Amino acid sequence: MSNTQKQTEPSLFAFPGRLPYNSLNLTLRRSALTEKTATIVIYTHPDCQGCDMVMDDLDRQGVSYQQIDVTTTPGAVEELLKLTDGLRVTPVVVDGERVSIGYRGIGCSF
Repeated sequence: MSNTQKQTEPSLFAFPGRLPYNSLNLTLRRSALTEKTATIVIYTHPDCQGCDMVMDDLDRQGVSYQQIDVTTTPGAVEELLKLTDGLRVTPVVVDGERVSIGYRGIGCSF
């Protein structure tokens, strides 16, 4: 192969005759990424506005997640306290190795 030729692999999201980033492509790409990535876990409390906001945002993006209500799930408070170094606050979002406490500056103590 000469230096002027490039070897390209077919894209998983290449559809002949369609724009490269239309909504169908984004949906398919998001689904493919979701299957390959770790499950998102959200520790929530029923009276937490930040919890509702993070779940609404993920729902709009089509991202799947597991919700753990700390008021009804046995052992959830203990898990949350380990993740937050003892802080009693929600939401706590766990995405693989990454732990986020609060959402866009909003956190609720319980």
